[in-house]
Amino acid sequence: MFLTLIALTSLQKAPAKTLTELEERKYDAFTSLRTFKGHYAVVTTKADGTSMRQDFVFQFAPKGRQMLVVVNKTPTLEYGWNENQVWRVVYPERSYSVNEVKDALTVSKFVKLPTKPGELSYVVGQTGVRFGLEPDPGLSGPVAEKLEDKDTERYVAVKKDGASDAEVTITQWMDKGTDIVRQYEIKGLAGGKLQFIVKGILLDEDFKAIVPSDVGVLPEDTLRNYRRIGS
Repeated sequence: MFLTLIALTSLQKAPAKTLTELEERKYDAFTSLRTFKGHYAVVTTKADGTSMRQDFVFQFAPKGRQMLVVVNKTPTLEYGWNENQVWRVVYPERSYSVNEVKDALTVSKFVKLPTKPGELSYVVGQTGVRFGLEPDPGLSGPVAEKLEDKDTERYVAVKKDGASDAEVTITQWMDKGTDIVRQYEIKGLAGGKLQFIVKGILLDEDFKAIVPSDVGVLPEDTLRNYRRIGS
């Protein structure tokens, strides 16, 4: 019994100690998903109270992936990847581009987001929700929290710049035991005053989804009715 307990304990991950360590775990978890449907709803609010909503809608299948970007309920961009090509559709311009790429679904090893000292990098894309801060800050957490009916672990990273009196706080709630981001918040302050706040949450997720076989394939309707740009 004692030996079994030691073995099980050794298999559990130690808490991430830096933002980069947490980012690598998130990257590995999201890019390893074989089938998945869901979307991140993201609302950005500025200091003057104006806001913008973005929805990042994902469909993953073993042989193809797609991500649709919707801004304030209007489809704006769509990206697709399959075994032979990557493509992008720009809906406001009614245009698309295609590049033939060998092994387009092959995921590269984790690399930190390019980030200048004192700045924040943030992106939602094929590899999930990602952040970068330089220098790399430590983390507080994990703290167990219940978000509706989900068990999560909360991590917080804080970066302060004494010269400019600016502060950025990144809070992430991870689904317990999965390293998948359930919810996140970015808060920017300057001189103690709120400059912006970004809130994102994962909705309608299905990690065992049955997705159409043509996920990742550029739609025929786009080929017929949109203008191709680039090579």
